[in-house]
Amino acid sequence: MMKQAQVHTSMKTHLTLFSIAQRGMLLLSLTALSCCGPHSVDQRRNDPVGESPEQSIVLENATGAKLVLMPRPGQPGAKPLTLAPGGKQELPFILTDEENQSPNREHELILNEAKSSPYLVQKDTDLQVLARFGAETSRDTIRIEVGRCVLADANRGKQYPLRLKERPEAGIPSLDLCPDD
Repeated sequence: MMKQAQVHTSMKTHLTLFSIAQRGMLLLSLTALSCCGPHSVDQRRNDPVGESPEQSIVLENATGAKLVLMPRPGQPGAKPLTLAPGGKQELPFILTDEENQSPNREHELILNEAKSSPYLVQKDTDLQVLARFGAETSRDTIRIEVGRCVLADANRGKQYPLRLKERPEAGIPSLDLCPDD
C-alpha cells in the first residue's frame, strides 16, 4: 500500500512538473509570436525646420601614398577621385535640421545630398568619406562627427581642415565639427 502511495505521489509530481513545463512553453511561444508578429510602424515623416549654411571639409592627403575618394552609392556620373600625396579636396556640405513627429520631437541633422559633395555620405549621425588608401582594394571609412553648431549662420563658408596622416582607426572620428557640443 505504501509503495502504491509513493508511485501515485511520484506520478502526481511528474504530471505537475510536466504541466508547469507545458505552461512555460506555451507562454514562451505566445511571447515570441507577439514579438515577431506584425507591428504598426510610425510612418509620420520628419518636418524640415531649417538648413545649415554651406560649409566644407578640406581633406588633405598627408599619408605619403595616393588616397582614392569613393562617391556615395547611387551617385550617377561621379567617379572615384584620386588625391596624390599632399593633395587637397574641398567637400562642400549642407545639413537639414529635421524635427521628428514623435512625442519627444527630437531633431536630426540630415545630409542634403543634392547640395553636398558626392564624396560625403551619412551613416547614423556622422558624415563619412569612403576611401581607399594606397594600393589597397578595400574601402575605409573616414568618420566626421557633426553637431548642432553647424546650423549657426556664423559658420557660412566655414572650412574644416582634415589632414589625414594615416588610415583612420575603425569607429573613431577623424574630425569633430562641433567639439564643444
